[in-house]
Amino acid sequence: MPSSHSMFSPTVRRNRNRNRNRAPRGAGLALAAAVLAGVTAFGTAPASAASPASPSSVACPSSSCQAVAEGLAGAFSVALDGHGSAFLSVSDSGDGRVKRVDLATGAVTTVATGLGNVRGIASDGAGSVYVVDFAGRLQQVDVATGAHRVVVSGFDPLLAVAHHDGHVYVGGIGQVWDISPGAPARLLAGGLGTVLDLATDASGRLYMSDLNGTVSRIDPATGTTTLFDEGGYEPTSLQVAADGRIVFVSAAVTVKTIDPATGGRGGPITTSLRSFSDFALDSGGDALVIDSVTGTLWRMTGLAG
Repeated sequence: MPSSHSMFSPTVRRNRNRNRNRAPRGAGLALAAAVLAGVTAFGTAPASAASPASPSSVACPSSSCQAVAEGLAGAFSVALDGHGSAFLSVSDSGDGRVKRVDLATGAVTTVATGLGNVRGIASDGAGSVYVVDFAGRLQQVDVATGAHRVVVSGFDPLLAVAHHDGHVYVGGIGQVWDISPGAPARLLAGGLGTVLDLATDASGRLYMSDLNGTVSRIDPATGTTTLFDEGGYEPTSLQVAADGRIVFVSAAVTVKTIDPATGGRGGPITTSLRSFSDFALDSGGDALVIDSVTGTLWRMTGLAG
């Protein structure tokens, strides 16, 4: 059972929603996981018109892909604060750090160290970033001072984190949790595969990519899960564009989009990066992309149409 620190209660409340209006699943593995969880309802988005046109490939470097910063070996995840900075979780030999990149100048500074085997990172845009680690902890880092504290611990290994309106969502091996101030940790979905990434849209709806090849949306209020894509190869990273489209990476080099409202699909867009490990979308629709092999942060245009 997760243990809470500071303002979070150690009590765990499981979502018992048993709405099981499921659609057929190709290989049946993800459906079996949902049945075991007993907490999700699956539905496929309707097929409809294609998404706006995007390039079929992006070369880096080029006019559509320019390096912002280098020397970021071990970078795992990236988050934007909306004020001109990108924050990266960096894990090298277990020495977890948070680094800041000034997007205007490319200057790199270390914000915090000693964070363990860190994975996903999320920014609240108000002076804090949140990182999760393979030890099953959620930590909060003050980006001005570098001070950090464990918010909650005791989970199975965590890989993904997202923030929206005071809520911090974490996911990893088989589960997604809602960690909210002044409330117990709440299980949103269980019986999953391995949650690789989490993102929220402007309305606070939560989106998830899973190692089992699925891209889904979770209603934070009910835990109901809607399936949008399955059968893909390792959708490692996803974001939600300003127009509501899901933008996700498959096989570490290919970008695809899905319109949740219409089912319209875009892509695939291939890139020349050696490993497209994570990305974040800025307010203008540009993607800040980590190439974990070269340790480079790139600014890429055209991925979200």
